Amino acid sequence: MGIISLTFIMYFWILNGDMKKIAENGVKDIVIYILGSLTTISTQVAAFYFGSSQGSKDKQKSIESIASKH
Repeated sequence: MGIISLTFIMYFWILNGDMKKIAENGVKDIVIYILGSLTTISTQVAAFYFGSSQGSKDKQKSIESIASKH
């Protein structure tokens, strides 16, 4: 959850920050790169917890449980 929180903090910082200062200091590209990376990671984390990867993990546990009973 820390990655997702960090992503939202970065978005908030960019939306409420002074983009002219960021652009003038030459860190605009770095900020955009980091934000893109955090967005990608956040998407993967959310997909794991709410998507098919978590379902596959749960299904595998069920299969192992059934197999161990026989």
